[in-house]
Amino acid sequence: MKVVNGEVYLYGQTTSANFPVTNGSTYSGNTDMFVTRLNTAGGIAFSTYLSGNGIDVGLALDVVNGEIYLLGQTRSTNFPVTNGSVHLGPAYNTTFTKLSATGTILVSEYLAGSNNEIPVQKLEVVGGKAYLIVNSLSSDFPVTDGSTNKTQYGFPTFDMIPVRLDAATGAVEYASYIGGTGNETAADFEIVNGQFYIVGSTGSADFPVTDGSTSGGVESNINTDMVYMRVSPGVGATFATRLGGAIADSGHRIQIVNGEAYLIGTTTSVNFPTTNGSGGASIDFTLYTYARYNAAGQRVVSAVLDITPVVIPLITPRGHFLEFAVANNEVHIASTRQYITTFYTQTGGLYEKLDAATGNRLYSRFFDAQVNIGTTIGFFGGIQVENGLVYLGGHADLNYPVTTNTGYTPSQDLTLAIVRLCGTYPSTPAVFSPASQTICQNGLTQ
Repeated sequence: MKVVNGEVYLYGQTTSANFPVTNGSTYSGNTDMFVTRLNTAGGIAFSTYLSGNGIDVGLALDVVNGEIYLLGQTRSTNFPVTNGSVHLGPAYNTTFTKLSATGTILVSEYLAGSNNEIPVQKLEVVGGKAYLIVNSLSSDFPVTDGSTNKTQYGFPTFDMIPVRLDAATGAVEYASYIGGTGNETAADFEIVNGQFYIVGSTGSADFPVTDGSTSGGVESNINTDMVYMRVSPGVGATFATRLGGAIADSGHRIQIVNGEAYLIGTTTSVNFPTTNGSGGASIDFTLYTYARYNAAGQRVVSAVLDITPVVIPLITPRGHFLEFAVANNEVHIASTRQYITTFYTQTGGLYEKLDAATGNRLYSRFFDAQVNIGTTIGFFGGIQVENGLVYLGGHADLNYPVTTNTGYTPSQDLTLAIVRLCGTYPSTPAVFSPASQTICQNGLTQ
C-alpha cells in the first residue's frame, strides 16, 4: 500500500475472478497481479488486472507525478510488455511496469535471465530513475558492466544485482552482479543521492569487502554474515563490510538518517560482535540485532536484542513482520515474536524502543492475545513515528488487549496500537496488567 496526497494505491495478487476492475481487464484463471487506486473519498478511481498465463505477483509500488511504477514477479510467458522483451526459462522473471494516472500501461518489460530471480520487495523512483535490486541465480541477467555470476561446486549461486532504469522508458542503465562463490541476497535498500545503500547476507568467504572485515565463523550457505554496502552505479561498491559470528547472521532492514545507516537483522551466533556487552543467541533460537554505521561505512554500534524468557523472532524469507523507524535519536522496532512456555505458545507483536547511540533497550511491550492455554496469534507488520506518537499496525485473533470494545470476528482481525511518547523516565519499572491500558515506562504511554 502507498498513500499519496490522500489517495491510496493498493497492489498485490488475487485469485478472484470478480475482483473489481474498471478497465475491462479480465482474470487469467491463475494468480493475477493487480493495481487499484482509491480516491480521497475511498472510491475506486481505477483498478486493473496485470497478468498473463502464469502466476503474476505485485511486489512493490511507487508513485511520482501521478504515474505508477510497479515491480513484480511472473511465470507468465505472455505478460503484457511494451518493449518486445520475452520470458526466459521456466522460472520466475522480474517485471517492471509503468502506468498512467488512469491505469493505462505506458511501459512494461521483463527484467530477467533464464534462472530464478527474487526481487527485493522495494522500488524507488527518484530523479527520473527507477532503482531496484534482484537476487539472481541466472548467469545471463542483462548486466551493463561485464560482471559475471559466481558458481560453487559447478552450480550457480545467488548474487545481488542492483539495477537502475530510465523511469521514462524502462531502459537498463546500470546492472551488476555483486557476490562471492556462495549465496548473497539483498533484503532491503535505500537510495541517497543516486547511490544504493544495501543490507543483506552473504555465505561467501570471498565476498568483496573493502574494509578487511572477516567472518566470525566458517562461511557456508547456512552460516552467513550480515553485509552492508554502498554501491554507486557506474562505479561499483564504494564500501562493503560484513558483520557476524559463528553461525547465521542476516540483515533485514535499513534506514539512512543524516548519512548514517541504521540496520536491523537477526542472529543465531553466540559470538555476534556487540559494542554494548549484550548477549548472543544460540543455534536453537534467533534474536534480532541492531547496528549503526557512520557515513564512512564504519561500525559505531552493534547490539543483540536478547529476550528472557525465550522469544523467537519470526522472519519470512522476504522479511515480513519486521519494520522499524528512527526518530529523535531513538530506534523504534515493530516485530513479531513467539513466546514459548511449557504449556502454551503465543505469537504476538513486540514493540521495542532503543537508544540509537548505544543500542540499549529503553522499553519493550509484547502485544499478545493474553491467553495462557493453547496457541494464539498476533502480528505487527508496520510502524510509523509521527508527532510524538508511535503507530503500530498488524492483525491478531481472540482476546487482543483493546482499549475500545471493537468486537472480534472468529478469524484474524486488523489491529492498530498507538503508543504516546512522554517525557518522564521513572527509575522503577511500571506495573501494569492486561486490564490496565496506561503505561509510562522509559518515556511511553499507550
